[in-house]
Formats: sequence, C-alpha cells, structure tokens
Amino acid sequence: MAPSFGDAVVANKMFDRIGDQWSEDIWHDSSTFESSKHWAKQVAPFMARKQAAEDSAEANLHAPEGAKYNAAFAEKINTWMQPCLKSLTAGDLGNFELLIKVTTEGAIADITGGGHSPVMQCLGGKLNEFRQGKQAVFSPPPRPDYWVRFDLNPEGSTSAALK
Repeated sequence: MAPSFGDAVVANKMFDRIGDQWSEDIWHDSSTFESSKHWAKQVAPFMARKQAAEDSAEANLHAPEGAKYNAAFAEKINTWMQPCLKSLTAGDLGNFELLIKVTTEGAIADITGGGHSPVMQCLGGKLNEFRQGKQAVFSPPPRPDYWVRFDLNPEGSTSAALK
C-alpha cells in the first residue's frame, strides 16, 4: 500500500523486511516488485530529509522568536518573487513549498521543497545563485542551521504565506 500512496519511506522499510520473498498474488510479476523496490530505495532518503526539514521549520515557527524571523524571511522571499510574478502571464501559478536552511551568517545552506509552479522555476534559480555564492541574504537566524518554510498560497494566486 505504501507505494500506492507514494510513501517511499514506509515502502522502503517494508521492502527491507520482505527481502526477496515477494508475493505473486500482490505484485503479479517480479519486475513490478523490483521496480517499486527500486523507487522506494531511491526516493526514501529525499522524503526523510524533507520531513526532517519540515519538522525543524515547524518547531522554529513556534519558538518565541520564530514568528518574527519568519515574517522577515517571507518579506525577503516576496521581494525576490515579484519579478517572477510580473514575468508570467495570468493563469494558474500552481503551488509550491520551499524549505530553506539558513546558516548562522544568513546564507542559504540548503534548499528542499516541492510542488509545481512556474514561479518556483524562476525563484529557485535566484535562490540557487545565492546558495552557490554563499552570500548572506537573510538576517542571522535565532539558531544555527535554521530551517524556514515558505509556501505559495494558491488561493491568493499572487500572494505567498508561511504555513
């Protein structure tokens, strides 16, 4: 069931338990089993990393200084996102979530997330430039290696909100 629901983390754990003793009644043939097993092994580390980043960002948001830092963070992201929005024609902007790990100095240490949006393609390019340049683009966070989450709000189409 885990592969059917796209849960690679659980699927990978279950495939480890199953080993090579798969059921033909469930999988029908070995290629389907092996394909699903390979998918889970490849995707599980990404999903686990993303979940850890989401958990950390959520905890940071609820810390006493978290809301203030997240508001300043969102303001900066919104500034960078405006040229992306202006370059797009009206239509479905899709949605996305960004999880950004900010270093003690305010540089981007890591980026993960998901979703499908032409805005993300534009904004992601800018963020990757900052990350590769290792320049401080945010104010120093309350703690080292600080994860922050930013979501494009599909209901507001051109507005973004933190979760």
